[in-house]
Amino acid sequence: MVLSKTNTDKICFPSGSKSSSAVAQNHKSSSISKKLQLYIYRYNLWTGLYMLEPRERIAINTLFGFLFLVWCWYTNMFLRGLLNGWNQATFTTTTADSA
Repeated sequence: MVLSKTNTDKICFPSGSKSSSAVAQNHKSSSISKKLQLYIYRYNLWTGLYMLEPRERIAINTLFGFLFLVWCWYTNMFLRGLLNGWNQATFTTTTADSA
């Protein structure tokens, strides 16, 4: 069995009756949105969310986004406490040595 060489991730350059400079300018202005759509498409494929309806994807992404923010907040609080404890231990060691 021979597999054909197709690339579904590739966003093709638009073809039509426009001149090449107009097509190139149109391609530059919409390349950011096409790249964003490509990244969203790949994210949905990689995570398996492509099988869900849009409202279900929004709910799951909102949940994971919230959990990620809570994790970032907790990590920030933990690292601040760790650094404050380290600085306090260093300060008490330094003052005890100098006395």
